[in-house]
Amino acid sequence: QKHLPRTLCTLARFDRHAIGTHCPRAWPRGRRALVCNSNQRTCGAATESSSKKKFDFPDGSSYFGEIRDGKMCGEGEWRSAAGDTYVGTFANDAFQGSGCYVDVEGNAFTGGFGAGVFEGAGTYVYADGRAEVGWYRAGRDEGDGARWSADRAQAWRLQNGEVKDEISLAEAASIAAQLGLRVPQSIYEMDDLGACRL
Repeated sequence: QKHLPRTLCTLARFDRHAIGTHCPRAWPRGRRALVCNSNQRTCGAATESSSKKKFDFPDGSSYFGEIRDGKMCGEGEWRSAAGDTYVGTFANDAFQGSGCYVDVEGNAFTGGFGAGVFEGAGTYVYADGRAEVGWYRAGRDEGDGARWSADRAQAWRLQNGEVKDEISLAEAASIAAQLGLRVPQSIYEMDDLGACRL
């Protein structure tokens, strides 16, 4: 089972026009407050400095990155209190564009994000070393994909995220190429310095 990004608490002006559900620890009008599931439109014009800033939220999560119009927008890094991380681009307080999400268990997704969930082509590597490539729409697998064993010695065809049949390694590599992706490196392969990734 794939782990999707957790609900992202965000920065927003605390007033009647803030969209979303206010988190329990709201500050007085005009101060910053946490808002969960804020609107997901694209970044507006930078009216504040877009230099990188660090924020620690009352729920234990943190953000270091660009802020525009009082929202996480541009390049940044978010960490949950549980230990999940996302490094990549944001738009209006949501994961948007290219990024890498790693959950606390060590499962990792690298690829496209839209409105805070997987969107477009991406590679999902399970903590045990299995890996798959696929296309995502609104956080769900869509269409053809491929899965490899941890040692990359076996491969399977995926249809909408479900295993259909075992296929050759060449066929799995072809599916990855059609998605514009490469076969994920095995955890048993050596890196550029000659060390095993395991």
